[in-house]
Amino acid sequence: MPNVDNTNGLSSVDKIIEAADALTGTADVAQRRVKQQFERKKIQQAQAHELFASINQIRHIANTLYTTAAAAVVKNLGETQKTVLNIIKSAKRAISNIADTKKLIDLLADLMALAAAINTGNAGPILASLKEVKKDTEELSRKA
Repeated sequence: MPNVDNTNGLSSVDKIIEAADALTGTADVAQRRVKQQFERKKIQQAQAHELFASINQIRHIANTLYTTAAAAVVKNLGETQKTVLNIIKSAKRAISNIADTKKLIDLLADLMALAAAINTGNAGPILASLKEVKKDTEELSRKA
């Protein structure tokens, strides 16, 4: 695992790639969770299809970040790299425990927005998306 520091988040190519890795790992967990829920008949086919599409979109944006990381570097995010990664990792943990399909859809949509925001390299949308993912995961952890 790369050295996680407390400097400004997403401020270098390496830090963008680190975030892309975290998003990809979260998509992997989500993929397994949706498959598991579908096999247990906890979610319907249409829901599974939509969730897989969202997961693939997160994966696609993360893959884009690998190849365009230099364009996504943020000069002054206002959050540390550690905070950015911790929020993504908290979403990854939450996905493993979500039983409510609507909450899973909401969290995946917010992760997709975060991935897209990171791809823009603009601090405002990134911070707004981080706030939404953090809010989702905090609400989920209170209900767990």
